[in-house]
Amino acid sequence: MHDADIEAEDLLTNEQVIDRLMAYQVLRRAALRCVLPGVRIGTEWYFRRQDLEAWIARQHSSNSE
Repeated sequence: MHDADIEAEDLLTNEQVIDRLMAYQVLRRAALRCVLPGVRIGTEWYFRRQDLEAWIARQHSSNSE
């Protein structure tokens, strides 16, 4: 996927990512070690919704094992 192929509704702001990660204690702890791939547009960083959701799913599955 090229950056030009990214739709605005597929991107999350820093604040949206933080809100999502802070929703669960497990994610808060994991987020301290997390490095999510981001896209810089101008001076702002954005994160692909699908990348965040995939990372969250991996965290949930690794903590349930």
